[in-house]
Amino acid sequence: NFVYHLHWHKALLQIGRRDYDAALAIYDAHLARVLSDDFYLDACNAASLLWRLQLAGMDVGQRWLTLAEHFNHRCADQELVFASLHYLMAPAQIGDEGTIDAALESFESWSSSASSQGQVAAKIGRDLAYALVQTARGDERGPETIKRLRRALPAIGGSWAQRELFKQLTGTPFRVV
Repeated sequence: NFVYHLHWHKALLQIGRRDYDAALAIYDAHLARVLSDDFYLDACNAASLLWRLQLAGMDVGQRWLTLAEHFNHRCADQELVFASLHYLMAPAQIGDEGTIDAALESFESWSSSASSQGQVAAKIGRDLAYALVQTARGDERGPETIKRLRRALPAIGGSWAQRELFKQLTGTPFRVV
């Protein structure tokens, strides 16, 4: 499935070139078709690309709803903070309050766990989850929280390119990675 992550990078290149239609075409041709595989990286690729395209002013249509249909059942997973944050993005974008509540409750309980990912949830994951929801709702507290947490972002895992979305959500101009 890693080949689809390479397609994600190609889509980022198209965004960097401001060819948003080409990036969306890559999403449709390569990323969307594997969502039913239920693989965490596919969810991360899809969610982060859709949000980046929205930030660029693209209308992504019903794609958030489709993504939510495939991954809402994962919103309370407590395996990787990085993945769980991405699972939350689609419900946050479509305003699925039941799934949002379940995900936030999961982050609350997870952050009191002694596991390594529980510690990450406590350090940054829980607050970042709330910030994602606030940002999707247009609440300016979301981007402000993300700005405050930016130095701790490496703790969630993922590459610099993957974490760049969080910087973009603060309104900070982005770079091609």
